[in-house]
Formats: sequence, C-alpha cells, structure tokens
Amino acid sequence: MSAAAESVAVASAGPSRNVDKPCRQNAVLLTQTRLKEILHYDPQTGIFTWINSGKGHVAGMVAGTKVRGYLQIEADGKLYRGHIIAWLYMKGEFPAYRVVPKNLDGCDTRWRNLRLDLRAKARGR
Repeated sequence: MSAAAESVAVASAGPSRNVDKPCRQNAVLLTQTRLKEILHYDPQTGIFTWINSGKGHVAGMVAGTKVRGYLQIEADGKLYRGHIIAWLYMKGEFPAYRVVPKNLDGCDTRWRNLRLDLRAKARGR
C-alpha cells in the first residue's frame, strides 16, 4: 500500500473510541470526607439532607431526585445513586461490588436495607 493510500485508510478509520470519553485518571472521585462536608445521611431513615445552601438547594433540604426508580443525588457536579453514596458515607469507600436494596426499592437507602451483591462487580465510578 502506498503512503497516500495508507494515510487515507487511517483518516477514514475515524477518531479513536476514547476521544469523547473523559480521562478517568484525572477524574476526582467523591471522598467520605467531602461527602460529609456537603451532606448529612441518617442511616435509620436513609434520608440525605444538605448541610449548606448552594446551587438549587438550601441547608436542611432533603437531597436527591427519583430517577428510573432510584434516588439520584448530584454532588460536586457528578451524579450518584443514593445507595452508592450511603455506602461511601458509612464505610468510607466506594463498594467493590454492586450495592442492592434488600427490598428492591431503589429509593430506600436505609443502611439496614443495603447489601452487597457479591455476584456482580461494581461499575466504574
């Protein structure tokens, strides 16, 4: 194949699959310390409340929205499911396995209702 034909073949292959994806190496994950600075979690009720007022919320307001059957909370510009950050809040780390509600209610984030599904690895953060 000539050099010209080779460059056309490379150009027509399109951009790399990773061009539009954010680099995970530079992504800053939420930490337990940061989470506890912005949200309070009551393990008995499973309710998260904002500690300070900010964009779209006031201190003491219940945090989160129900999306496709799960509690979803935005923290530091990233969306998290409630049961994932409940785990982070209580254990200090993201779960290595998928967290599932025992009663299958994705909005019930009470600590006693959450368990690890050891058959399924957690998705990347």
